[in-house]
Amino acid sequence: MYGETFTGWLEQQGQFSGALEKFAESQYPSLQSQYKAGLPRLTGFPTREEARAEAAKRESGFQAWLGQQTPGIYQEYMAQRPAERGERLWMQQPTMRTVNW
Repeated sequence: MYGETFTGWLEQQGQFSGALEKFAESQYPSLQSQYKAGLPRLTGFPTREEARAEAAKRESGFQAWLGQQTPGIYQEYMAQRPAERGERLWMQQPTMRTVNW
């Protein structure tokens, strides 16, 4: 239900690098469960149209809620060690030149 909203939100994040984008995608199930935990159950509507309208309202609310979660996602990503983030610092080092006597 929230998958299309999440991918649309993720595409709008221009400051996300490729590794940060993958991290945010891996966080999707937990973000979805956090959002659903704060909402009442989607039952008890007299007609299907009212239920669909409520579902659409929840999806747009999810988009707004995700915008507030961006700093937290970035903070969790940066709290990881460089190797956990996918950075390989040994690849960025220049080659060492030694002198044989």
